[in-house]
Amino acid sequence: MRSMRVLAVVAVAAFSSAAAQRSATPVYPGVSWERITNPDSAGWAGKDLDSARARLSRLATTGFMAIADGRVLLEYGDVRTLSYLASARKSVLSMLFGKYVANGTVRLDKTLAQIGIDDIGGLTPQEREATVRDLLTARSGVYHAASNLGDDLANAPARGSKRHGTYQLYSNWDFNAVGTIFERETGRNIYDALESDLARPLGLEDFDRAAQQKMGDTTRSVHLAYHMFLSTRDMARLGYLMLREGNWKGRQLVPREWVVLTTHAATPVTQMNPNYHRVGPFGYGYLWWVWDGAAAIGPFRGAYTAQGAFGQYITVLPAVNLVIAHKTRPDRGKDTPLAEYLGVVDIVLRARCHARPRGIEAWCDAQAAREAERVARARAIEKPVTLTAAQRAVYVGTYTFALPILGRTLVAHIDEDNGQLVSWAEPNRPKVPLIPLGNHVFGTRQDPYSRLTFFVEGGRAVRVRLEETGMTEPVMGVRRP
Repeated sequence: MRSMRVLAVVAVAAFSSAAAQRSATPVYPGVSWERITNPDSAGWAGKDLDSARARLSRLATTGFMAIADGRVLLEYGDVRTLSYLASARKSVLSMLFGKYVANGTVRLDKTLAQIGIDDIGGLTPQEREATVRDLLTARSGVYHAASNLGDDLANAPARGSKRHGTYQLYSNWDFNAVGTIFERETGRNIYDALESDLARPLGLEDFDRAAQQKMGDTTRSVHLAYHMFLSTRDMARLGYLMLREGNWKGRQLVPREWVVLTTHAATPVTQMNPNYHRVGPFGYGYLWWVWDGAAAIGPFRGAYTAQGAFGQYITVLPAVNLVIAHKTRPDRGKDTPLAEYLGVVDIVLRARCHARPRGIEAWCDAQAAREAERVARARAIEKPVTLTAAQRAVYVGTYTFALPILGRTLVAHIDEDNGQLVSWAEPNRPKVPLIPLGNHVFGTRQDPYSRLTFFVEGGRAVRVRLEETGMTEPVMGVRRP
């Protein structure tokens, strides 16, 4: 295939840095994973790993594994039980596509019309021009209803308004239809391919072919969701295969060129849709979420992740030779949001700062400064400064924040309640007490990284800068007259 030959050239440069990080003889699990018995001697701070375990105990996490250099660094919870992968299934399907694209069975430039893909009510001629590549990268321009929920189709442009390949939108129609395409073009059932191409050669410990099942509402779309049920420790094997560039004990299960292509941002974070996704940190590859832009630094350089609803994650961090698998049990009402999960990832990565490996020093220094700031704020909050009524009056008012990246404005109110300043945003948000941290600077107990910095002129606050967890940069608010 011409496209794969071109990718082979690209792969040489793309993997040269990663290969340097993994120059030692790779370690693979046998029947079960080997374990790191002394993390400190392996370059990981045990005290930080203990902190990660403590954080997991406060979340809805049911299973967690961190694999460093091919061995178990940290394990928590039940890592054996099979449960629903949700949308993390899509990244697994991406892996399955690799060898069939490489051998020419699947052509990325083949259109829906050529394959014979249609749906209830019919697709338009323009929609049927979309290619396999467009569906794999969520850029089809087809905004037909999907058989299952859990995507951004509610925010889709009007049907027919976008040509294929020009506009990214996370759509289950694309993802489910590309599952149909896999089966039609390869002549194989997805779950049979999962078993023969990945589960058996990887030695998945808990794989059960009978547990896999498609789901969806066939009155909405004929293309069903190919749901997968795997254990945490088997998710870790899939992630480790990706870290090893598709190679497992000398056998190339996923072509290296495919790993390169699929885990780089086909859509950079600055072009994600709807535009609230542009706050980062992810762009989108071929069914993988990819750290991109300013977020792709230090341990996140070259990193990517599978994400599924309720807290299903397979995260690969080549810069530090680390794989993390995380699960919840949706059938038991468990949910670990992305922000909570990434908080644990940060703690695990801080443990690696113990050895200060090349390439992540600046990130480690920034994390250390951030943690010191968090501790200082926590201490300040425990012994807050008391403001007089006259001092509080300086800040009381209504402030408007322009959020162009989200296409809207935020209105925040600062008021007095029982002798202290409180803040709340429309509509009907709870009142959050503001804790004085310094000269015109306030924090909150709810978020130790949040900060409001007021700019005072003539004895009256006229502007305020807001910083909080998850923001890539502060936003400014202006006081209303």
